[in-house]
Amino acid sequence: CKIRDKDERGVGDSLCLRLEFKASKGDGQCPAGFTLATPQEARANQQQACAALGEWYIARLAGGGSMDGPGYNCKIRDKDDRGVGDSLCRAGNPAPIQFVASKGDGQCPAGFTLATPQEARANQQQACAALGEWYIARLAGGGSMDGPGYNCKIRDKDERGVGDSLCKKYLN
Repeated sequence: CKIRDKDERGVGDSLCLRLEFKASKGDGQCPAGFTLATPQEARANQQQACAALGEWYIARLAGGGSMDGPGYNCKIRDKDDRGVGDSLCRAGNPAPIQFVASKGDGQCPAGFTLATPQEARANQQQACAALGEWYIARLAGGGSMDGPGYNCKIRDKDERGVGDSLCKKYLN
């Protein structure tokens, strides 16, 4: 039995893991041992993911996406700026994420994108530690996050101009 990080040979079979999905109350909130499901995971397991949701749920997905419950035909969106009441979680740990602060409103260094309010909430201590004491940093979708001097407050929408941005990249 050999495991390869990369294998360009044509292979005939795939090893797949069945994901366990669970709905959780709150926008971007998952219980211990669970993390937000990605839109890709929800699409690949749409019937199972949708079955975990209540009839009329609109649930947050990782990266700021959402998935509708069966009453709304299980629609999946990669981006959804609305506040939602529930989250679609999957068993397991999230991908490691790196946060950096960047000067300028909406500006991120190469290889990074703006963190979403949901990502900042799910990793609040780590995200806040990347910010300067009195920073007010832009988040994706027009949100913002305050630095430690302002108690690391996160807003889904903030129309003020800000001086910095909270940027992220996944490390896997």
